[in-house]
Amino acid sequence: MILLNNILEEMAGLLFSLANATETGTIVMESDWDYRIVEADGVFTIHQVFYGEDGEVDYYDEEPVSPYGESQEDLENDMVEIWAAFDKPVMRLVDDKLVED
Repeated sequence: MILLNNILEEMAGLLFSLANATETGTIVMESDWDYRIVEADGVFTIHQVFYGEDGEVDYYDEEPVSPYGESQEDLENDMVEIWAAFDKPVMRLVDDKLVED
């Protein structure tokens, strides 16, 4: 079930990339994503952050995440990934860009 969820998440990311192709038709594919703590205006929330092949932030979901799962096990796995954000530096929103502390 975990493998299926990972595949579905990867497919969702690919579909998002296709839907957000640039005007020239160039499609930028993400190589990785994770959950990160983001501080903006003194408020801390957790977001999905997507990285390019160079490891730099390509984009992030503007809406904070909520744990989700189609089963208790899925929910627990999502929580584990969310908790991993606390082991990484906080990112700050500066001039509409995420920067790492």
